[in-house]
Amino acid sequence: MARQHHFDGVVIAGSGANTDLVNVLVQEGRAVVTMNREVPGSLAPSVMSAYESAARMATEHLLQLGHTRIAAIEGPPEVTSGRLHHAGFLAAMATAGVPVHDELVCRGPFTPDFGRWAARQLLNLAEPPTALLVTNHEASFGALPVIGDSPLQVPDQLSVICTEDEPFYQWWLPPVTTVDNRAELLATSAAELLLAELTAGRSAQPAPRAEVVPPVLVERGTTAPPA
Repeated sequence: MARQHHFDGVVIAGSGANTDLVNVLVQEGRAVVTMNREVPGSLAPSVMSAYESAARMATEHLLQLGHTRIAAIEGPPEVTSGRLHHAGFLAAMATAGVPVHDELVCRGPFTPDFGRWAARQLLNLAEPPTALLVTNHEASFGALPVIGDSPLQVPDQLSVICTEDEPFYQWWLPPVTTVDNRAELLATSAAELLLAELTAGRSAQPAPRAEVVPPVLVERGTTAPPA
């Protein structure tokens, strides 16, 4: 559609499986920036969240509070964010010398239904976790209601931390601690890259470059030391 409408430039988000289509646009002389997904072999510059750093920062926050039985609800391993979030979680746990238990890690699609299923699985364990990291953003919309309906008190009996901050997390009770991927900065950076391409002219294709936006920890009411 972008080709048919002859756009001068386009920002493509969630573009991980579209390397060939991205490169066709670039080769036709259009300004292109990819955002939020790794695009192997892309000729276009990119702006990405620091997914691995975000999961590591969230896990380190829980570890510093004293949690060791930490569960994770993650995205699918074949997607950039799912793969890198998992790597950050494992790295933080390994550095702290804390084992990762298979029954505490649920990896699946970006859907609320998966979040509901994963939260029920984890809370129904004979020895449930004392802390939960949700890096699967869409799954959080299913997981949080399950937690809210459970008899567990947050954060006294279960600490919860999510990634990719948004207003909904501030309205939950208690407000959700997050590691913010700074979506507004991602979008601004992508727009600035695109404008730089457009104003630089198209006489020569610039070398691809990647910008990574560092996350920030936003402490609210859902994390505390284990009882």
